[in-house]
Amino acid sequence: MRRTVLLCLSFIVSGVEQQAAYTQVLIQDSLALVSFYNSTGGPEWYNNNGWLIEPVNTWYGVTVDGNRVIMLIINSNNLAGTLPNELGNSQHWKVLDCLMIPF
Repeated sequence: MRRTVLLCLSFIVSGVEQQAAYTQVLIQDSLALVSFYNSTGGPEWYNNNGWLIEPVNTWYGVTVDGNRVIMLIINSNNLAGTLPNELGNSQHWKVLDCLMIPF
């Protein structure tokens, strides 16, 4: 019985520590990135690891500082479409690097 209790407690503590490693991003930043993903063909990108399913700070090409998205570097990734207006609503961006070829 002791082994079972210790294993359960160990699992709970590990899960809490892992969850604490993820930063909660402001909703307007995450919504802007979701709009970007949808308007640039996100499902067809060469690398869309983590997008829409993992915490924002784990998404490929996204850098978070505190609770704000500050960088999006996602060039040469098969982006197609237009950049959404929502990306311009943040004054916290330091780098936005997206290579898109008009067609």
